[in-house]
Amino acid sequence: MKPLSLPAVAAAIFVFLLFTSFRSSPYSSASRKQNLSSGDTHYYYYLNGGTTYDGWYSIAEEEARLTTLYGMYVDTNPFGGTLLATGYPIKGIPHTIYATSFLYGH
Repeated sequence: MKPLSLPAVAAAIFVFLLFTSFRSSPYSSASRKQNLSSGDTHYYYYLNGGTTYDGWYSIAEEEARLTTLYGMYVDTNPFGGTLLATGYPIKGIPHTIYATSFLYGH
């Protein structure tokens, strides 16, 4: 067997590098499930004591959305507030796990 010449090896490497992308895909499941630029975890939020599905948001996005919807200040502090939304890491009713995010209106 005859060894490969240097120009043939260089051409093969060039073609490989020409058609290879070393960037991650923007459509990967990790980028859809989490906002990687801010590092915020997203939750499935439910209103009305956990019975009405509201959407899949980060805490900051849901606070801003509920502030606009209800016209009151919304945060995670339960002192003196009314529970507006609960966030679950898994979507579905009945809820198989406890809520991990609670948003209160003041």
